[in-house]
Amino acid sequence: MNQTDVIKTILDEQPIVSHPNHYTSHPSGIECLEISRYLPFGLGNCIKYLWRSGIKGGQEKRLEDVSKALFYLDDALAEWQGIRVNASFMMNMARFLRAMASPSINKREEDLLLIRAISAMYQDMECDTVDLNRELKSMRADLAELVEKMKKLEVVGGGVVDVYELD
Repeated sequence: MNQTDVIKTILDEQPIVSHPNHYTSHPSGIECLEISRYLPFGLGNCIKYLWRSGIKGGQEKRLEDVSKALFYLDDALAEWQGIRVNASFMMNMARFLRAMASPSINKREEDLLLIRAISAMYQDMECDTVDLNRELKSMRADLAELVEKMKKLEVVGGGVVDVYELD
């Protein structure tokens, strides 16, 4: 067995490493990696931190994750590289958007930002109707507002914020 096979065996036996719950339990049914792997580093990390916000580390880490998402979105906008397009990426974005369109899914503010970002990327690649850079800058303002809102709630509420209280 070569080194690659050994690593694959370890990952397959330990889903906490290869498919951790905080990236696979999103109500869309999509694993974060199915979208983030196609994005530039900063934008992929922004999506990742929004995805897991309030899930990994519980509510205590929610503000930290949203703040990291903002940091990485700023990085992505400062070093904009564009996005690699392929059929899998387009299909995964479409699956995510269809799933999140369901009225039965209770959406956090982070989910609304994910929907907005993924929708803008999808539209930009599908038919060039959206200025993706401009849309991400606009999303950045909303994300910064969410961070500030969460900071105020954390001070008032003693550090624990319910995922769905912010709506």
